[in-house]
Amino acid sequence: MRATSGLTALVLAVLASLGASNQARAVAIPFAGGGFDFYDGPGGEITRSSLATIGVAGGAASGAATIMRYDDSVVGDGDGFQGTVSVPVAEGPRVRAWGSRFVGQSDFRAWRAKAGVENPLISGSTLGRYYLFADDNHGDRTSGGAAELDVPMADELTGRASAGLAAVTDGPASSQGSVGVAWRPTPGLEFSGDLGLTRNGSLTTSPGPGRALSLPLLGNGPPAGIPSIDLRPERFVEVGMRVALP
Repeated sequence: MRATSGLTALVLAVLASLGASNQARAVAIPFAGGGFDFYDGPGGEITRSSLATIGVAGGAASGAATIMRYDDSVVGDGDGFQGTVSVPVAEGPRVRAWGSRFVGQSDFRAWRAKAGVENPLISGSTLGRYYLFADDNHGDRTSGGAAELDVPMADELTGRASAGLAAVTDGPASSQGSVGVAWRPTPGLEFSGDLGLTRNGSLTTSPGPGRALSLPLLGNGPPAGIPSIDLRPERFVEVGMRVALP
């Protein structure tokens, strides 16, 4: 656990230092916002999260800090913190990293990390390839990779698809695929929804510690005490809303 937290802190610190000189060449605009997430996944797990965010954007590099409150049907209530940094590494590609910490009101404690490169494609599309890691004090640990594709469909609408595979502690690999949309009816307001299938837990990049999980961020095997693993695909649904000012 301490090694994981140290790794996450190191990644974020290095990316922040890389972006400092780039930010000096462009005007970074501060912003604040908030939102809500709802997740319904394998085994009937339901997670509700509310969050508040502050950060800077518009410069060559950007970053944000998020605090959240969650209610999860598996691990209970708790609080979370997430830091995000995005830094250009060449003409077009960007390195983006997330690090999250979750603290439950009971004994649940978890770390989540996600980092990778995002490449611009034709017609404004973006392809991201990421490394994912999750660790908690219930003995669950996952590590793997994911690919995410964003495709503009209209001025206010973006389609997206993702696929991931991760190794799970003492169990078969966890895999997942999903499709979704993000709708921005006005600047600073976004609604999103994703529908997918997962096997042996789920992987996600949204705030929320429970995933029967990141990113949380990632994905866990079945809760302790369950003697066998059901490898049949299970559906999951995730919806969210974000508001940002200015």
